Amino acid sequence: MSQNKDAKDIRNVVVQVFKNWSSMKPETNDPYYLADDKTVLFDAAPMQDIGWSTQKERLRRAFKDFEYFKMDPNEDLAVHQVGDLAWATTTWKYEIYFKDGKRIQHEGRGTFVLQRQGEKWLVVHDHISRPVL
Repeated sequence: MSQNKDAKDIRNVVVQVFKNWSSMKPETNDPYYLADDKTVLFDAAPMQDIGWSTQKERLRRAFKDFEYFKMDPNEDLAVHQVGDLAWATTTWKYEIYFKDGKRIQHEGRGTFVLQRQGEKWLVVHDHISRPVL
């Protein structure tokens, strides 16, 4: 595969992951995350989830309190690849409308590590955070 096609495919995976999070249906990201109980995924809270299934269940519980959720990568999404490994970095923004009427907006940053498995690129690690100050 050409590196240009790989970079486009990797970018598409990351963009789709954000789009799927916005659906508030974590299972829509099943095709994009390594289904492994050892995968470490860092989030703003809690500190980390071990395994995609753990993060998926935590997000499912969190989304029950949301009326609306939108999370988008910014235009600075960058892809880097070495063979069958790649990482993508981006800043992002999200907006949440809670069922109780509260609304919040945040900006943050994210890093996604992907591995080619057959013809697919899968997220094997992600790290999402917001600035402290």
